[in-house]
This record gives sequence, C-alpha cells and structure tokens, in this order.
Amino acid sequence: MPAPSIWKVIKLNSPEWPFTLIGSAGAVLAGMEAPLFALGITYVLDAFYSYNDSRIKHEIRVVSLVFIGVAVATVPIYMLQHYFYTLMGERLTTRVRLSMFSVILRNEIGWFDLDENNTGSLVSNLAAGATLLRRSTLADRVSTIV
Repeated sequence: MPAPSIWKVIKLNSPEWPFTLIGSAGAVLAGMEAPLFALGITYVLDAFYSYNDSRIKHEIRVVSLVFIGVAVATVPIYMLQHYFYTLMGERLTTRVRLSMFSVILRNEIGWFDLDENNTGSLVSNLAAGATLLRRSTLADRVSTIV
C-alpha cells in the first residue's frame, strides 16, 4: 500500500479553505497576545522608575485598562481560531469516513467473510482512522504552526 500523501489530504480538504483562512487570521491575532503582554510589562516597569507618583498611577491605570481590553478581545479571537480549525477538521473527518464507507460497500460479498473484515474491525477503522487523520494532519497542526 502506498504511503499517504499530505497533498492528497490538502486536496481533500480544499472546500474548507475559507475556514482555514479565518482560523489562521484568528491564530495570527492570538499569537500577538504574548508580545503585547511583554510590551505592557516593560511599559509598567518603565513607569515604576519615574519619581512622579501621579505619573506612575496614571501609567499603571492605562496599562491595566489595556490589559483588560486585551483579555476581553482574546476570548473571541481564540474562539475564532479554534472554532474554524475544528470545523475544518470535522468536515475532513466526515469526508474521509464517507469515502472509506463507500469503498467498503463496493466490495464483493465474499470479502466480508474474511476474518480481518469482520464488522467490529470495519467499524473500528471507520471510527478511529478518520479521527486519527484529522488529529495528525491538518486541523491541529495548522493551528499550531500559524
């Protein structure tokens, strides 16, 4: 049996590319959170070196409000990323399961009499194989890479 190609999986997942783009935009925005947090911390540390107490209070208040705003904005951004990548992965899983099931149904009656093709193993392959494909290839990997 030939080794599976990632390009075949990408081609199989091609109807979901709009979801991939939206999820990637969410991933890019989510990736900006840590550098913004570091920038805010450096801004706070810089404010603490000031000798003016009112300036320190003002700067800390501004940075605190920015942190609250970033925290509120982060929740929908992460939801955007994970929702669309999960949607992409689930649709790929469904498509692969339907393809596997149609191939199983095209076999001759005698094929089902073989021990390795009993009902339990076929159902197990349908359940686990497509899910493993989703987890090991696109949806979870793209989310991590972006």
